[in-house]
Amino acid sequence: MKLEKFNSPGNLKELNEEFAQYWSNYISKQTDTSINGYPDQRINDDPREMYINQTKVGLDTDAVFKDISWIAFPRNILISTIGDKARWRKADSTRDVQDEYCEWSVERNPANNKITRVEFTCEDVFYWYHLWAQSPQLVTDLYKKHVNNTVVQEDLENPDGSYNSKINGIITR
Repeated sequence: MKLEKFNSPGNLKELNEEFAQYWSNYISKQTDTSINGYPDQRINDDPREMYINQTKVGLDTDAVFKDISWIAFPRNILISTIGDKARWRKADSTRDVQDEYCEWSVERNPANNKITRVEFTCEDVFYWYHLWAQSPQLVTDLYKKHVNNTVVQEDLENPDGSYNSKINGIITR
């Protein structure tokens, strides 16, 4: 059976019908690109025949669904670093070493190195671009609710009015 459309991350209901379809079309296009790969541009990047776009190809009736077990801690750090303290220090140092969809930032008190704040993110930044295209006010309201209640729309937009995903200074104002 084919999917009618791709849902928003976490099945959130923030998108109106028009933008929910726009999101689904975007994910469908990204999925097709991932299936095809870039064999002309990258070594050993062949099409992925076992990967499907479920809005175009349905699963067989005998398809088996399995839960995915995932600890979320970056495996590359887990196997390459000795000791839990060193692992956490390395993982906390930058999001660049963390696994996508489970990223965090740690703030510490410089006087005693104790953790004062941890921020987690698991939303795809492109979802926020879609939300912004639908309603900059909605994005502003979500930032006020989840990040800092003093956020204003101007904090979140570039000079041309587009969404600024590289926001600085909002948390500490």
